[in-house]
Amino acid sequence: MSKCPLPVPAAFAICLAVIAREAAGLVESTHLAAREEENRRYQQELGIAATIQQRTAKLGQHMEAFASLGRAAGEVSAALATAGDASDEVARAAAEARMQDIADAARALFEAARDDDFPEIAREADVLKQRMASLRRRLAR
Repeated sequence: MSKCPLPVPAAFAICLAVIAREAAGLVESTHLAAREEENRRYQQELGIAATIQQRTAKLGQHMEAFASLGRAAGEVSAALATAGDASDEVARAAAEARMQDIADAARALFEAARDDDFPEIAREADVLKQRMASLRRRLAR
C-alpha cells in the first residue's frame, strides 16, 4: 500500500470538494439546458402566434372582400328590379357590365382564398361568380 502525502481526512475533504464542484457544474448545465429548451419552445409559440395573427388578418381581408361583392350584387339586383322595363338598354348594359366586374372580382377572390388555404371563402366566391354569370345569361335573353 502506498502512502498518501496528505492525511486521510484532508484527502477525503479535497475529493468531496471536487465532487461538489462537478455536481454543481452538472446542476448548472442541466438548468442551462432546461432554460434553452424553454426559450426554444417560447420562440416556437411566438412563431405560431404570429402565423395565427397573419391568417386571422388575411381571413378578415377575404371576408371583407366577399361582403363587398355581396353588397355590389345586391345593388345590381335592386337596380334591375327598379328598372322594370326590359327594353331599357342603358340600364341593362350598365347592369351587365357591373355583373361582369363582380364576376371578375369574385374569380380573383376565389383564387386568392384558394391560394391562402381558405376553401370555404373560395367556394362561396366561386358560387357568386357562377350566379353572376347565370344572371348575365338570363339578362341577355
